[in-house]
Amino acid sequence: EKANKAKSEFLSSMSHELRTPLNAILGFSQFLQLNPKEPLSPPQNEYVELIRTGGDHLLELVNEVLDLARIEADGVHLSLEDVTAGEIVANCVDLTAPLGESRGIRIVDKFTAGPPVFLHTDRLRFRQILINLLSNAVKYNKDGGTVTVEGRETGEGFLHLSVTDTGNGIARKDFSSVFQMFTRLEADSRVAREGTGIGLTVTKLLVEQMAGRIGFESDVGTGSTFWVELPLASNEEVLIWTEALSVGVEAIDEDHRTLFSLLNRLSRRSADDAVVDRIIEELIGYIRYHFRREEAVMEVSGYPDLKDHRGLHRDLAARVNDLAGTLRKEHNPEMLHHLRKFLRQWLIGHIMKVDTEMSPYTKDKAREIRRVLEDIEKADSEISQSPKDEEQENRLALGGVK
Repeated sequence: EKANKAKSEFLSSMSHELRTPLNAILGFSQFLQLNPKEPLSPPQNEYVELIRTGGDHLLELVNEVLDLARIEADGVHLSLEDVTAGEIVANCVDLTAPLGESRGIRIVDKFTAGPPVFLHTDRLRFRQILINLLSNAVKYNKDGGTVTVEGRETGEGFLHLSVTDTGNGIARKDFSSVFQMFTRLEADSRVAREGTGIGLTVTKLLVEQMAGRIGFESDVGTGSTFWVELPLASNEEVLIWTEALSVGVEAIDEDHRTLFSLLNRLSRRSADDAVVDRIIEELIGYIRYHFRREEAVMEVSGYPDLKDHRGLHRDLAARVNDLAGTLRKEHNPEMLHHLRKFLRQWLIGHIMKVDTEMSPYTKDKAREIRRVLEDIEKADSEISQSPKDEEQENRLALGGVK
């Protein structure tokens, strides 16, 4: 985790530093081309155009690396609002349509003309997701092909939005690599040169941060369909992390973001009992881990109500274990809904009404907090590498740090 954070910080810093000289290169190359007093000869203009083309590609790569670093470092702050999906889709189609004109590629919008659909999401990031998918569908399409945008509401309270191209498709052996960084699956050197291999990685991270899902289907020789699902404004079951939920302690905020993500996964996998059981097990394990960390932070910060807070944790742990145990036996959809609702209400209420009270006591305690959390990590590592006995199990019990 430390190495990953250091990498993200380096990428962010590097991206900022690279953009300054790049802007100068692009700006002056454009000035050379457009200066009427000293027009370039045809060979000179060709050379300067190569500078601009290469610079534009590098700037695109730098911007996407910066986006990736921000997301991985939890530096993307979402601004949630109710937006009209059709309005955003129409705007993105208009922006990307010119990309395919020179190759005779048309974008067919079958979504905007339908009934209005409202999402509770970040307008800017929703546009970024759509533009990434649309530009990829144009980039990897065949000359004279089409890109089709369609959408429908799901029974789970999400908008399913798909972008279908008529390109060469993706071989099944490459499916697992599609969302990996710096992956370009197109063999055409002209197309590969245009791509950065980061766009889909950034898109996937943004979709998941907005409590959605992304996926694709593809057939070689026929084309590909990439789709996203984002929560409707009427969906009250998902949890999306925003800065308004921050308690001011980085480690605790990270835990809360992870719990949000796990709970959203539980909400989207209700059809498969085995998957539900695994997610519940992971969720309970992370709740245990989070309680130990939070209580350790409170203790080292001198939080006066630690005893009462520990009692709240124990009560919650008992309640979650009871609900999860019943669900494992019955796999009742109503019980799953009850568990999700209980955890959702507890998370929001507990964070906003209780956890925020610790923030004033943690000021100027960053070193102590870091040390005590490192001690917990070290202890857990030692326990995981040795056979567990009853005493070790007790050390990992819900609601206690001793």
